[in-house]
Amino acid sequence: MSKFAIYRHPFGISLNGREYALDGPDGDIMEFESREAALKWADSICPDVDVTDEEVLNEEVGLFICDLSEAHQFERIITLVGDNTSMEIVFRAEDDE
Repeated sequence: MSKFAIYRHPFGISLNGREYALDGPDGDIMEFESREAALKWADSICPDVDVTDEEVLNEEVGLFICDLSEAHQFERIITLVGDNTSMEIVFRAEDDE
């Protein structure tokens, strides 16, 4: 069965590769059992947006869901701290090679 992950494009530019949500500052890529579970998590960290489907997630939040069986190798780690919450969101960017 496939696992899913949440990612974003740095600076909103898809040519920059992907930054994936991690389970902690030095953690692994967060894995979700389904797209619905990933959407539920995204909704929980976005208090100002009602994340009801992937279109809202993409257009209003700038995050995307992918199937990890199609993911690449990863390196760089970038840490983001949400404005309205104390939850720390950590992303790992895929290798651009």
